[in-house]
Amino acid sequence: MRRVTWTGVRSVCVVAVLALTLQLSANNASALAATIGLNPTSGPAGSSVMVSGSGFSGFDNVNIYFANIYETTVGTNGAGTFAATISVPALSAGTYTVSAMSSTAVASANFTITSVSPLSTITVQKYVSSNGVNYTSSAISVPGNNIYYQVVVSNPSGAFATGVVMSDYLQPGQTPVVSNASCSFDVGTRILTCLVGNIAPGGSVQVFFTAQVTSSFGGTITNTASAQGNNTGAVATSNQTLVTLGGSPPPPGPFGGNLYLCGPVTSFTASTGVTPGSVTVSGVLIPLAAGTVMSGFPIVVGSNVCLTLVFNTAGVATSVGTSSNLPTLSVACGIYNVSGVPGTINVGGITFAVNAGSVFIGYLVPGGYYCFMLNGAGQAVSVLSNIPTSIKLPVRQAYRAGGRMPMD
Repeated sequence: MRRVTWTGVRSVCVVAVLALTLQLSANNASALAATIGLNPTSGPAGSSVMVSGSGFSGFDNVNIYFANIYETTVGTNGAGTFAATISVPALSAGTYTVSAMSSTAVASANFTITSVSPLSTITVQKYVSSNGVNYTSSAISVPGNNIYYQVVVSNPSGAFATGVVMSDYLQPGQTPVVSNASCSFDVGTRILTCLVGNIAPGGSVQVFFTAQVTSSFGGTITNTASAQGNNTGAVATSNQTLVTLGGSPPPPGPFGGNLYLCGPVTSFTASTGVTPGSVTVSGVLIPLAAGTVMSGFPIVVGSNVCLTLVFNTAGVATSVGTSSNLPTLSVACGIYNVSGVPGTINVGGITFAVNAGSVFIGYLVPGGYYCFMLNGAGQAVSVLSNIPTSIKLPVRQAYRAGGRMPMD
């Protein structure tokens, strides 16, 4: 009978474990052997390149860089592969490294720029809102409330704008609430920086962010934004926005509310004691504060109503009175004030766009009470009172026949 010693068995086990360990290590190394491919591998600046990768971890984020210039972030699928299109930045002709970096792997490939594309041009426009709905160049807020910013970076040129970055110095008196993953805030310099990326010819990118007014701050807050890309030349600077603190709500009209709004209801979310809501009438979205006082007829989507709205300093409705809209006309009535954005008017504290071709703005007097006819998009198309007869709508008598005029 053959005798097997323990020493021999132990040797066999050690060899087996070592072999298994080496195999697992090889498999793991293979899994992390990430690679990327470029299609094409050469071309002029401003051209598009398809970047495809494999061997990355599944469901991971991969940042793509062209010669250390951030291009985009793409997610992998369960198999650890991805595909993304980038734009070649405006660099000198030559060979550059395109890199793909995730939390577990890095891969790179070379791309040759054959020629430089023409420079691109960008413009920057900035807006502010006290309620996150109605954006203009100015707003009224109170300490402790949020203010909402919108920055629009556009490319009116015929060439791709690449690697665009938006910067915004936030004046003291406000603290940013950064929820946009592409933005970061430097507390020391008070500069908010957002990666916009590439903008196609004729395209634009919108950046939204929120700031909270410091509870002890008073006065005004002015703000401008700027942007620049790899091939956009000089820094482009936006207009200036203005936030006035400690203001008061818009003045009430003859019927007690700040705004008298009539038309079809297309959406309605009721507010509760703790959550806000909203209602859309005649294409105009009205935010409702938590605990908004509702009176009169119930608001039902599809119905045609008239709302008497009372707003707080942030432009959010706190009281809504509802009545039937017998003439079924779309009308907005309130105290008129000049808006900071061309092509718009401020009525009862709400900004309305003016329908293209309308000529009544020149006849309006700030502080006067007017009723404006609205189209289906919520744009003011004409005025029903207090202006020359030649530019009034012929529906005036129809409105009077069906019910009382809000203003005569």
